[in-house]
Amino acid sequence: MIKKIPAEAFDYYVSLGPERSYELVARRFGASKRGVAKRAASEHWQERLEAIDREVQERTDARLVSEIDEMKTRHLKTVRAMLGRAVKGLREYPITSGMDAIRAAELSIKLERLVMGEASERTEMNVLETIKGEMSRWLVPKEEEGVHADHATVVHVRHADHATSLPATLDPEA
Repeated sequence: MIKKIPAEAFDYYVSLGPERSYELVARRFGASKRGVAKRAASEHWQERLEAIDREVQERTDARLVSEIDEMKTRHLKTVRAMLGRAVKGLREYPITSGMDAIRAAELSIKLERLVMGEASERTEMNVLETIKGEMSRWLVPKEEEGVHADHATVVHVRHADHATSLPATLDPEA
């Protein structure tokens, strides 16, 4: 039965893509599935297919690297042209009427940093700013009965289910 299976059977097997099977090859060439399996084993179809898949993946990866590099180069040229126009605008127009040039320069700088893989804005926050923000979000002043808020400050903690009063000494501003 092996002689009945032509040499191009492997090519057909590869061309079937993810749906490939020895059964489909056997039907196509009028052979038994067992005969196709024997031919595949003797000709190392699985190993050959893995080598082909690896090479295809390597070529695809190389092409993608090249395309991404070309895209970054193109974007960088565009951003630098924008920046050049912005700088020209800053030179030619007074500061009161050159705000568009300033905005264009700022945008161009941010875009250039993004294309180069750098952060375009300062995003870190220090611990004290975080604590103050959370304290102001969750703690609000509460006046006690008969005592003016200026004399005895108590803070009221916001919570979804309940509220608690705490002394103002937890306030970082105190």
